[in-house]
Amino acid sequence: MRVGVRVRLRDQRAARSVYGSLLPDNVGVPACMRLSMERRGRTVGVEIDSECGMDTLISTVDDVLRTCELSLASVRSAGDGDC
Repeated sequence: MRVGVRVRLRDQRAARSVYGSLLPDNVGVPACMRLSMERRGRTVGVEIDSECGMDTLISTVDDVLRTCELSLASVRSAGDGDC
């Protein structure tokens, strides 16, 4: 199974923050899963290839989205607007 998530942000600063917060997610990925990421301008992309069970895949996607949300909350609190 393959899942792709793309998040387009208001500016590159927010994209760098989200991308940086997701980098540790590449560590400790189960052997049955491969996670790749990229940042292009204001867009952060995450692709998950999984041979694990559906529950593991859903949990990983949830973790990625939760990390994005927390990173954006940090950027908002440090800045002055929406991301």
